[in-house]
Amino acid sequence: MKKSILEIYALAVCFVVIICFSVTLGRGIYDVIQIVNPSFTLSSWEYQRYQSNENFCTNAAINKKANCASPNNIETTKMREAAYAIALKGEQRTGFQGLVTSLIVLLVSILIFIPHWMIARKSRD
Repeated sequence: MKKSILEIYALAVCFVVIICFSVTLGRGIYDVIQIVNPSFTLSSWEYQRYQSNENFCTNAAINKKANCASPNNIETTKMREAAYAIALKGEQRTGFQGLVTSLIVLLVSILIFIPHWMIARKSRD
């Protein structure tokens, strides 16, 4: 069972493509989770920041815009909820961008894998 250099090359390319495919598929699944449940994939620091007015007001940039004199201020709560919604939208957008990138990489991987697999099979005969 002597293998030709062409067969070894084709199988090596297939092996690398399968690894790339696997990693990209895992990343794509994470991107789908990011789209479906952005609050789950939001960083812990950012998630914690939007859980109370007190945490929200500790940010120096927000202190200038929000009335943080009273943590129970309705205006501050509205600003915090609006900022949280914007953060979730941004997280979803990042997920969509990552998913598109993953789909492109998967498509390219398939386009590389199929001809090399066919070359490996032909060189075996």
